[in-house]
Amino acid sequence: MPELEPLFVEMPTNPDEAGYLVLTALKKYAIPIEAWDSGDTKTLPEFLEEVRAGELVLHAMAGFVRTRRRKGPTAPANCLVATSNRTLTYVSRVNPRTNRPEEWIDALQVYPPNNNNLHGRIRQRWVQGLREKMHPGESHESALVRSVYEESGNVLRIPANRFSYIRTTHPDEPKPSKAYPGIFELRTIFEYALQLTPQEAALSRQLPETLLGPDVYGFTEEQTHKTCYALWREAPG
Repeated sequence: MPELEPLFVEMPTNPDEAGYLVLTALKKYAIPIEAWDSGDTKTLPEFLEEVRAGELVLHAMAGFVRTRRRKGPTAPANCLVATSNRTLTYVSRVNPRTNRPEEWIDALQVYPPNNNNLHGRIRQRWVQGLREKMHPGESHESALVRSVYEESGNVLRIPANRFSYIRTTHPDEPKPSKAYPGIFELRTIFEYALQLTPQEAALSRQLPETLLGPDVYGFTEEQTHKTCYALWREAPG
C-alpha cells in the first residue's frame, strides 16, 4: 500500500470554509464533478456533507497500486483517496403474512428535481444489507443501532446486543468510487447480522406502488438530499 497523506489536519467548522477547501482539492486533482449527479452517482452536496462530517477522510496518494491479478496499476499516482469505516448489517425477518424468510434490500434512492435533473432522478441500488458510514470516534455498537433506526425511518430501535458480529474486511488497495467518479476509496467494513422479532418485522410499511410495484413492504428514510427506500425480498434457498 502506498503512503497516504491526509489533505487536512483539521476540517474547519465553518461550512463555507470547509467547502472551499474541499472544492479546491477536487479542482487540484481534476475530479470530474460534472459527471456526478447522474446515473448511479451521488451529488456534490452529499460529498461535501460527508467530508465535513468526517465520514469520508481525504488523502493524497503517491505512487502506484498493483495487484496480483493485474500487471497495470489500479490507481494513478497523485490521486485523491477517500477513506471510511462502515457497518454492513444483514437484516432478516420472517414475513408475518407469508411466514417465509426475507432479507433487507437497499432498493432505491430518489432525488428531487434540480438544475441538473429537472425531473428528478432515481439511483438504483438493489443490494443486500444495510450500509452506513461511521462517524468519527463512533463505536460499532452505536453505529449499528443508529443505522437501523435512521434507515427504518425512525421506526426500529434495536439494542446493540442483538447484533451478531461476522467479520471485518480491510481493503488492500484503493478502488474507483462508483458514487463519486474520479475519487478512489478505501473502505474498512464491519459486518454484522440481525434477525428481527415478529413484532419488529410487522412494523414494515407499504411502500409507494408507483416506484416498487404493488404490495411491497419496507421502510422510507427522508434525508437532506434524497429519499431512500428499503424493502424486503424473499431470502434465497
